[in-house]
Amino acid sequence: IHSNHGSIRSLKPYSNKLVKFSCSDKEDDKHYEHYDCKKYWHCLYVGTIFQTALERKCPAGTMFHPTMLTCELSTIVSQF
Repeated sequence: IHSNHGSIRSLKPYSNKLVKFSCSDKEDDKHYEHYDCKKYWHCLYVGTIFQTALERKCPAGTMFHPTMLTCELSTIVSQF
């Protein structure tokens, strides 16, 4: 899906519902929680214009930590 503010990535989670993520109200070059704990969203801007929401994967053995906003060892995240 594309808009005047850049692209919005759409994906299907484990259910049949369509999930959309937009960086239009997010900070530049920041990471945001994804519905899949082994992934995260990376928001990128050029100047002041939102460009894209990139879906990124955490390295093997890690999960996205919703407070630290980084990929951490799965044992650390599961204790959260």
